[in-house]
Amino acid sequence: MNKPIFVELMTAAGDVAQRFRFDQLPIRIGRAYDNDIILDDTYAAAHHAIIELNQLEELTLRDLGSVNAIKQDHLRDNFFVVNSEAHYRLGHSELRIRPIDYKISTEKLDESDHRWDGWRAAIVALFIISITTLFEQWSTDYQEKNVSQYLLTLVGVLTAVAGWIGSWSLVNRLLSGRTRFGRHALIAACGLLITAIWETLSSLLAYAFSIESLATFTAHPGIFIAAAIIYYHLMSLGLKQSERIKFYVGGITLFASMVVLIQNYQSSHYLRDQLYMDAIYPPAVRMSGEITLEDLSQDIEGLKEIADKDRKEHPED
Repeated sequence: MNKPIFVELMTAAGDVAQRFRFDQLPIRIGRAYDNDIILDDTYAAAHHAIIELNQLEELTLRDLGSVNAIKQDHLRDNFFVVNSEAHYRLGHSELRIRPIDYKISTEKLDESDHRWDGWRAAIVALFIISITTLFEQWSTDYQEKNVSQYLLTLVGVLTAVAGWIGSWSLVNRLLSGRTRFGRHALIAACGLLITAIWETLSSLLAYAFSIESLATFTAHPGIFIAAAIIYYHLMSLGLKQSERIKFYVGGITLFASMVVLIQNYQSSHYLRDQLYMDAIYPPAVRMSGEITLEDLSQDIEGLKEIADKDRKEHPED
């Protein structure tokens, strides 16, 4: 052997936990103290595997008669020609083997604006959350304006959001050593702002252009917005499996949306969340054509026929 070899112990997230350099072969791996790499793993044998060169001068990983053998992805075997990109599982321990002349990837361009990781982002998030909460309270306050009610609502929302942000920051601290409180706060604030904008805009468009689906299917946009918020929180944790995270979040989102549809149909025999548009705006907002009295009467007769038919089919209701 004329070049050093690095053996890296990997975490479940794919990060390097420890890195060992060896200038000569063979390299013995196991739980016993006479190994070159000692594994603190009860699922590894005392002398589990050995790294050596074969007759073709290829680097190999060979099992030494352990019960659990060696696994690479879904393949289990007693012998592998080393692939520098592969992770090999010995018991519950994962390792990667690379020569000193391994060609690493090029340096990535840092496009992150780190100014939005600190207090600046937290202050902007606080402003967005406060304005959004006060606007929501004002838009639904049809009685006398009560300042104390506005303040109580604002304090309640800020407390709930602070708990949400704090939980993500704690997880971020445990995984990467940084809290990134400001970034998580900004993600949550943007999610609340987008939700408020969508609720107002969808009900306004539904009323103006008689697009009932925008006002009656309200849960699904909220589910997708919540999924996007969770996805960006997860990506801020520094996780590397972005494609896998997209797949998991997308699958859970579709499942939640289907559950809502099923529950709606079981409770009302309709897929929609609301049976009618409950948001009322000034008549000047209406942009769709007017409905004549004759057309309205025909619609009422059609609804009456549907109701009579349903009453006959389900008399117990």
